[in-house]
Amino acid sequence: MLIAIIYIVPWIIIILLAGPKLIGLLRLLKNADKQEKYEIINNLKKTCEKGTKLNRPISDLMKIRPIVISQIWSFLGVVKLLYTLPIFVLRMSLISVWGIEIVWRFPFNLYEIWNVLFLITSYYYSYNESPIYGFVIAIVVGTCSFYSILSELEIGDKGTLNILRRPIHKLHFKDLIEDGLIVVGSFAAAFYSISILYPNSFSSKLTILDSIYFSLITVTTVGYGDINPVSNLGKILVMSEILFGLFYMLIVVSIFLGVFMKRHSEEQENKEL
Repeated sequence: MLIAIIYIVPWIIIILLAGPKLIGLLRLLKNADKQEKYEIINNLKKTCEKGTKLNRPISDLMKIRPIVISQIWSFLGVVKLLYTLPIFVLRMSLISVWGIEIVWRFPFNLYEIWNVLFLITSYYYSYNESPIYGFVIAIVVGTCSFYSILSELEIGDKGTLNILRRPIHKLHFKDLIEDGLIVVGSFAAAFYSISILYPNSFSSKLTILDSIYFSLITVTTVGYGDINPVSNLGKILVMSEILFGLFYMLIVVSIFLGVFMKRHSEEQENKEL
């Protein structure tokens, strides 16, 4: 039965998409005389030969972004803007009063401090029997941080990662580790919220330290087996963090290899000159 439904669904979609146009064309041909039928068929042939919708250059097609992905990406950008707007305004206010050097006097980036404060807030809500608020905050922090990582990896015009165009002081290993740890911390806060909201989500009830420990061994794919996800939601989050860990390690390696090759090529060009 399921196979029959899967097989029939595409034909239903085809009928819904092409049916009205075919019915309209048949009606025109039915009510037209010989000369009009000839003109209709001739125009149809010319349209197919021109291929205005079918035969488009690959260079033009590559510029078209899928509508759904573009809308989701724009939505995440708006969420990140609203999430970081207070700290952005504060940062600009500090710079306007004391100059750009003031932000260099802080041991950590202001945005990272902002993320840590929200993660602490997530743990606070979960610990005080409001795990749903803690879970939502953790998801927002993790999503915005992951969006920031992906936005830095957009491909430029020449096929290079835009992150390679950033100033050298923004490619420090510390900054890359901080971005990854924020996402790991958001997964940890989400695990803790789930363990409070659904006590049987993991093989044992998680403490705050357990959630951080479990998140770290998950993202590094160590998996000692002392804590296991039991519920479907827990398994989905664990799989998501494992995929993020693998993806992030590839990002870090790619960045360092890209920076090394770029600087090596620049040194070779300088020697040749």
